[in-house]
Amino acid sequence: MIDLIICTYNRPEKVLELVQDILTCQPAPRKIIIVDSSDEENIKIQDLENIIYVRSSHKNQPYQRFLGYQRAEADYLLYLDDDMEIQHKDFFGKMEELLKNNDYSGIALNFRDKHKNTTLSEVPKSSLFKASKALRNFKNWFTGYPELSAGKLGLCGNRGKQGKEFDETEYVSGGAFIGRRADLFQNFNFQMFDLFEERMGMGEDALIGFGLHKRGKLMFHPEISFLHNDQRDSTYSVDLESLSKRVLYSRLYLSLERQRLKNSSLVQAKIHFQWYAFCRITGYFINFCLKPNSSRKKNLRGAFHGWVATNKFTFAKKLERNPFWLNEIEKNLSKD
Repeated sequence: MIDLIICTYNRPEKVLELVQDILTCQPAPRKIIIVDSSDEENIKIQDLENIIYVRSSHKNQPYQRFLGYQRAEADYLLYLDDDMEIQHKDFFGKMEELLKNNDYSGIALNFRDKHKNTTLSEVPKSSLFKASKALRNFKNWFTGYPELSAGKLGLCGNRGKQGKEFDETEYVSGGAFIGRRADLFQNFNFQMFDLFEERMGMGEDALIGFGLHKRGKLMFHPEISFLHNDQRDSTYSVDLESLSKRVLYSRLYLSLERQRLKNSSLVQAKIHFQWYAFCRITGYFINFCLKPNSSRKKNLRGAFHGWVATNKFTFAKKLERNPFWLNEIEKNLSKD
């Protein structure tokens, strides 16, 4: 009933350890699909039972997710990052029972970081608005990044924290989530693959989840099912300037695509993004003036260059990029 899809890049031992652990679950998933964009083929993983090994020609996580979706056959698909660690050996049995008795488009799974020293640990904290919660709330509202209700997805990729109960949500977190195959990647804009190919994309999990939410009940499961054992080797962590540029640039696409999926105004998304970008860059500038250092300078430079780059961005509202990427998928699958 559940196929497992793991997307990996240059972590041969980590993904092997994860798969071996999952194969000891009772029951284990019927099929495990490894979508690998590593520089070298993972020979060891190909020799394990129940494994479908797929080589991806693009080092592009949302592309890999779709490639795995194309190879899967079960009613529901579990997506895992390769640095996840499963916490309960009966996880698959519990999920199959839950999904069998309910009409859900997907399950947003809860996980926590295994340690505090993660990829994003070195991102500098703001020195502004520390005086009171009221000031922080005002800052969030004023800068176009307000505190949203639990499980809500807003403009610029803004997300309300997930609740503490099993309840409906509008997004998933990419490290671990389940989607109904019939509802995944429906009305999906493959322009997201372009952004990741250019190393300018983030937040594809929010849009995949929002798409599931638009097609049925997407639920948040509050039990901690996995630990995120961050390897501090993510493509996001190349350097702070690149990360800051990527964060700001990607927010425009997240806003536009959310509006497209809602059949709402793209003009509203564009205006909101410009205000958000202005406030973010201004905030970085003030923080740098208050406490100048290399990290804050990189944040400021990256955000500014990310905003400049968005002025050349053209949104593929009519899914103009889908035929190109479907052809790439077909070429990949024909080689298996």
